[in-house]
Amino acid sequence: MRQPGVIGPGEEPSGLISSIDLMPTLLALCDIPTPEACAGIDLSGAVAAGAESPSVESIYCEGKLYSGPGAGPGRNSPVNGPWRSIVTERYKLTVRNDPTAVESLYDLREDPLELRNMASDASNARLVGELAAELRQWSARTGDSFPAKPDSALESYEPAQA
Repeated sequence: MRQPGVIGPGEEPSGLISSIDLMPTLLALCDIPTPEACAGIDLSGAVAAGAESPSVESIYCEGKLYSGPGAGPGRNSPVNGPWRSIVTERYKLTVRNDPTAVESLYDLREDPLELRNMASDASNARLVGELAAELRQWSARTGDSFPAKPDSALESYEPAQA
């Protein structure tokens, strides 16, 4: 990013940001008020010179991934279906189809390409528990009905019944 007088060339801020935070951050940098309905937070302090950088401990990610021939909505296997992840400065934990079934755990500092899944390593049980608890807190704070589909989105996931 560059904004003369606010963000200088060559600035390389670090820290976590979620795509949902882009709108309020960009609006703040343009001195435009953020609408109350906006779910993200203003992180302009992370990029603006002299501003106080907000602390973001983790971000919550969601998605729906289908892979392989014939894969589509309704399939339920370890490689298909809706997922949720929590990402911290160091770790990424992902669950799929069931918020209690951990699919993967990666140490992003030691393994930035996510090649070594540490989820099944018993020595990581405490870490998995802590991250899973934080993921559940995010889910509760955001009103995420995972793994159930939210009522308002049912139409976009399933064809209309004739």
